[in-house]
Parts: sequence; C-alpha cells; structure tokens
Amino acid sequence: MVNLTVLKRRLQYRLPSDFAEDIADEFARFEVEVGRLSEEENKHGQATLTDSEINRLNTTNQFGDDGLTIIQWQAVKGKAISNGITDWTSKVDSSLSYHENLSLMEVDR
Repeated sequence: MVNLTVLKRRLQYRLPSDFAEDIADEFARFEVEVGRLSEEENKHGQATLTDSEINRLNTTNQFGDDGLTIIQWQAVKGKAISNGITDWTSKVDSSLSYHENLSLMEVDR
C-alpha cells in the first residue's frame, strides 16, 4: 500500500491550515476502515463500515433473508477498496446475494 503518511503530509502542506484537522481525522478514519484488509493477492478481507454506511445499507442478522449481514457488507467494502472503488454503496444492491454484490465490486464494472 502507498505510504499514506506522505500523502497526508503533502495535503496538509498544500491545503490551507484550516483543513489540517479535517485531513488528519479523515486519514485516521480511513486507517481504521482498512485495518482488516488482506495483504494477500486475490484476497480482500473486510473493511470497517462507517455509521453512515450502516444506515444506508439494508442489514440483517445471520438468520434473516432481507439483506446482508454487517460482516458480509464489510467483505463487499473490502473488495471495493481493494479494487479502487470509492463510492461502493451506490453500486451495491440489497436485493442481490452476497456473491452477486461481490461481483459488482469488480474493477471492470
């Protein structure tokens, strides 16, 4: 992965100082989100969901059939991040299966 510390410093240097705290907060949030991504090739792991993502997604428990579990959504997000998809919640479809949503996170889509 690219050294995010260098990018953070560059942004803090180039943007007005009013944005320094926002930049630091966003980088800290991103580091938490990607902390469980896999470093193995062809494996994605899971990415932590933000509160706003959880609110936008149709979630269920392991016995439900009207959405995906938090863990499944975390894996979908992990694949999206690994493939460079930033607005992943606009691409998912709660009416589709877990595997179908993973397929939506392919790079060529």
